[in-house]
Amino acid sequence: MQEESLYVVSYDAEPLPSSENFASCSGAAVNVWVSSSTEQEALAVASREVQEAGWRITTSGRIRRTVRTDYADAPEGLPYFEQALLDGVVVVVHTWQEGVRH
Repeated sequence: MQEESLYVVSYDAEPLPSSENFASCSGAAVNVWVSSSTEQEALAVASREVQEAGWRITTSGRIRRTVRTDYADAPEGLPYFEQALLDGVVVVVHTWQEGVRH
């Protein structure tokens, strides 16, 4: 049996003027876990989700395929992986202010 896998797409982004984050954040690192059969579809879904969350993407998407065992040494990502298996997509935004990345 083949292990379940997802795509993880990573972007840098800045808040849209209409976003609730516009006044409080300078930017963000955004990771999107996507259940998809192709990279192209995963990139399209991830891009749409980021924009709908109120962010303008400032870098091209970095994409990788991931499986559950990839989180053995980095368990903090496992809950997002598990949730994306259930929901199809999970968006995680790590914000920063005044150019200071956290």
